[in-house]
Amino acid sequence: MVLKHNVLATAVASVCLGMCAVANAGTAPLASQQQDTQTTSSSNTKTDNNGKSDKTTDKRQPQKMAAVQVNGFVSSIENSTALKRNANTIVEAVSAEQVGKLPGVSIADTLGRLPGLAVQTVDGRPQVLTIHGLGPDFSTALINGGQQVSTNNNRDVAFDQYPSSWFDNVVVHLSPEANLIGQGLAGTVDMHTIRPLDKSGPEAAVNAKYIGNSMSELSPGKGVSNHGYNVNGVWVSQFADHTIGVTLGVDLENNPSQIEHQAPWGYPTDSNGDYVIGGSKNYGITDSMKRNGFLATVQWQPNEFYTGTIDITADNFKEVQQAKGMELPLGYGPDGMTYLTPGTVSRGFVENGTYDHVNPVIRNDFNSTTARVYNFNWDNKFHINENWSADLDGNYSRATRRDVNLESYSGTGYYYGPNAYYKVDPVTGNGSVTGSPHAPSGSFGFNELGNGMLYVDPSMNYGSGMVLTDPQGWGAGNKVVQEGFINAPHTVDYLANLRLSVERDFVSGPFSSLQFGASYATRNKTYNIDQNFLTLGGGSFSATNTPVLSAPFSGSQRCTAGVDGHRLDAVLQPVLADRQRHADRGAGVYVLAAVAAELEGARA
Repeated sequence: MVLKHNVLATAVASVCLGMCAVANAGTAPLASQQQDTQTTSSSNTKTDNNGKSDKTTDKRQPQKMAAVQVNGFVSSIENSTALKRNANTIVEAVSAEQVGKLPGVSIADTLGRLPGLAVQTVDGRPQVLTIHGLGPDFSTALINGGQQVSTNNNRDVAFDQYPSSWFDNVVVHLSPEANLIGQGLAGTVDMHTIRPLDKSGPEAAVNAKYIGNSMSELSPGKGVSNHGYNVNGVWVSQFADHTIGVTLGVDLENNPSQIEHQAPWGYPTDSNGDYVIGGSKNYGITDSMKRNGFLATVQWQPNEFYTGTIDITADNFKEVQQAKGMELPLGYGPDGMTYLTPGTVSRGFVENGTYDHVNPVIRNDFNSTTARVYNFNWDNKFHINENWSADLDGNYSRATRRDVNLESYSGTGYYYGPNAYYKVDPVTGNGSVTGSPHAPSGSFGFNELGNGMLYVDPSMNYGSGMVLTDPQGWGAGNKVVQEGFINAPHTVDYLANLRLSVERDFVSGPFSSLQFGASYATRNKTYNIDQNFLTLGGGSFSATNTPVLSAPFSGSQRCTAGVDGHRLDAVLQPVLADRQRHADRGAGVYVLAAVAAELEGARA
């Protein structure tokens, strides 16, 4: 049977031949050597008296050209191009130039290099993915075709939990495909680990990096630093006459970040109709992300009819963050713009000025995230004959995550003053917290720079003499002195997939292959919400009771409540305790036909 080659295939082959010609030219003899050879051949030609030439053959051993192997960055580009060219749908792809050398520290770094994809930075490092402008909730992640769970409270995947050294290539599917289980609306990221039997022999790679941040620790404390490291290694080998292959990988990382955080909120107008800063949260944040990841792959190919592969990944992720700063209620504070003295006004915007009677909330926050992700995948490929093949694969993925987000508030004193009490209206029976005098307040000069940064100059020294309290009276509506807040959500997500597919290949006709299969999937995700006010004890406000209004620090003024060895005798006041559970189960069948298209007669 004669196979027809289309114009596109012919063009690709021509390019490949051209590349081979260029590669061979690099190992060919020099031009001078070629001329010497020609001269020698001419000298071996004899001419008799009748003008006839008698050529004597130079009996030399034929020269065997050395093989040209393309590797490194060029091979990475070629492999990525081949993945895109051979795909049945629209994809983007990136391939490792060698074992353990996929670009970037995490897969999030790698994906950010592809066109049409944008990686969003969270706490100083790339984490979640946006595909063609659609948010992270619209994409999913696979490892070797097995769907992955999410450690977030939605279904967006935190890609910074996957070390790039584990993977041989990553394919991003930008269009739907029938046999793609667990695909997203915007796209699907399929990460492929190293297949040991695809390598010609044992290989290994070790990468080590020391991380030092030139910025000092903006918010020193327990669990954070401005120094870190990244050590990862991959080992690939084959056994039993290349019928058994093993891949082992490890990734140990401690990645510090120093973040100057500024979050202005709102721009109201003053009495002249000019816009002015309404408030801002200015923090210095020190963040440390620690990750320990392990990979194991076992591949078995006893004959040409069967290949079995087991992949196991385990990832232990912990992030600690110390955040210290001020929350400044300015134009949107209780007194509004009553005490605003505007300075320079440019194009309807107050660039600088002074706010008086400001009670800032001094924040000492501690945030901790602990996540564990496990993945098991078993793939069985059966090559029945030259036309028929089958694939049976199953995967199980599980993630658990625990967060502790602790906020503590301090200031010059309780907002309603040291004589605060609960006043009940005798007519309506309703009550509210009141008092006098209010906590001592100060003035803040502000300056909005052209680069968007807001600088403030307080009149008081907020580095000493502060007390744990409720500087803005946030808890008064709940009849408490809210000294802080704690949010401790807990997420558990697990899923299991089982799929069987059969494929028939054709050498002629309108289709190159026909694949049909069936799949079954189940997924359960629970999100537990546990939120509490932090109070200083003494119960709640009532007509007969006044709780503790303030308390001094028992240690450094920079302590975070309950952290750094400083004890805070706080009382939990429940706010919200809820549990959300989502369960999905589904089964389906699919048919996928790959069309063999001819491009004959196509013109450039």
